[in-house]
Amino acid sequence: MKIYFKMKKFIVIQNCVSKTETIGNTNNVQMLNIVRHVTAENKETAIGKFVIETCEIKYEKKLEIECYDLSKLKSID
Repeated sequence: MKIYFKMKKFIVIQNCVSKTETIGNTNNVQMLNIVRHVTAENKETAIGKFVIETCEIKYEKKLEIECYDLSKLKSID
């Protein structure tokens, strides 16, 4: 017996530190976001696919991952 899951669409975002430098008493931190559109059965699978596909992207530090189900986001018209 096969069980079929309805595929959902997710937006997965990860904050990254790409560069830090100290000038005198000031720390300058350059940050960016990696954003991907992922189709998966659930949130956990979407995050897993995201991690696998972005593992070769190198930055000084990768921070938290956020995942949003597109069907649950409200639209702005």
